[in-house]
Amino acid sequence: MDKKNFLSDRTQTTRVGNHVSAVVDLLSGTIQGSGIGPLLFISYINELAIILAAYNVTVKLIADDVKLYAEIFTNVDVADISHALYCIAEWTDMWQLQISVTKCCAILLNPKYVYSPVKQLAFNGTHLPTHQSVRELGIMVNESLTPSSHIAKITVCSPTC
Repeated sequence: MDKKNFLSDRTQTTRVGNHVSAVVDLLSGTIQGSGIGPLLFISYINELAIILAAYNVTVKLIADDVKLYAEIFTNVDVADISHALYCIAEWTDMWQLQISVTKCCAILLNPKYVYSPVKQLAFNGTHLPTHQSVRELGIMVNESLTPSSHIAKITVCSPTC
């Protein structure tokens, strides 16, 4: 393939079972499964990390995931992370990126010290559920940052154990 055409003049079809859709022109995006695709996407969304720096949150961009981290002790901290979530919604709307809100959640680390309004975080009007553990790059992370959730998830024990 000619290098200059990697991001232009592209088409796609979709296969479901034995059925193949019509060929359509691609207006944006990169090839799924390509080596350079994640790098191109990160360069595309890197602006978001710069914008979110104003909200006292730590931002991690991993492939097509955005992770926010913040210490929450007061209403101001809750407002900061809520504003950051609103900013993400505005930015993704402007750039026509869709967020799978059903895949979004909050995890409260050290929950006995968590400021209670954190449990009311929302993204685009949808309440973010609070989980005791989440999968992060294939590893289960729990609220106490111990490996117990991950070990329990990957360990299969027969009835005779």
